[in-house]
Amino acid sequence: MSSNKAVVFDLGNVLIDWNPRYLYSKIFPTETEVEWFLENICDDEWNAKHDAGQPFSTGIAELSSLHPQFSAQISNWYGRWEEMLGGPLDDTVEILGELKKNRYRFSFSVTGLLRRIPKQKQFMIFCTGLMEK
Repeated sequence: MSSNKAVVFDLGNVLIDWNPRYLYSKIFPTETEVEWFLENICDDEWNAKHDAGQPFSTGIAELSSLHPQFSAQISNWYGRWEEMLGGPLDDTVEILGELKKNRYRFSFSVTGLLRRIPKQKQFMIFCTGLMEK
């Protein structure tokens, strides 16, 4: 029997605080408008398509054609994605550190995330910092 121990961590809302409201509260003047936009335009179903592999360029083009009055705001989902990040979620990062001490192997599930990172080097430095904790 193998004694390999491995864990896969998702990043968004597991190791890193992720919330599109951080970005869209800078774009829309009221919380009501932010919530309406995230419930009716850039909703969870639309975001899940990107996590499943749909290119952002395709998703943005399709949604912008349906809602041209929100084209700029839709494009910001990709163009300003970094503003959706809060910071490390300390409790989970602590678990990651304990697993590392106990010689578990781990990796990150970054399905949709890596497709939206124009600054991959900075992001990988951030992940390295998580692994060092």
